[in-house]
Amino acid sequence: NLADPKGIAVDWVAHNIYWVDSGSETLMVSTFTGQQMRTLLEGIKQPHDIVVDPKSGTVIWSEWGTPQAIKTCGMDGSNPKDFVSEVFWPTGLAIDYPARRLYWADAKSHTIESIKLNGLDREVV
Repeated sequence: NLADPKGIAVDWVAHNIYWVDSGSETLMVSTFTGQQMRTLLEGIKQPHDIVVDPKSGTVIWSEWGTPQAIKTCGMDGSNPKDFVSEVFWPTGLAIDYPARRLYWADAKSHTIESIKLNGLDREVV
């Protein structure tokens, strides 16, 4: 059951849907038809948005809880870790796949930023 879903992302390679649910503080996945629904991560602090990178097998999501961050894990929920810190309310996550960059808006600092998917070269747009 969904409590307060915030963001959704489509893995067009494996035909899965990923979403974050702020009410249950979870990262979830299911098939396109809603079958095989499962929880990948629990205890996520106020998740807000999500994107997937099937090429690298990565899920990226934003958390508005303390501390605010953009985090990453494997598409199976493995190896969760911080990806971008020193953010406030990161939202609107988007990946430029050819350039291998993540973009986001920060609703509190009123900025748009980007970073390479390898974690280098963070910049304000």
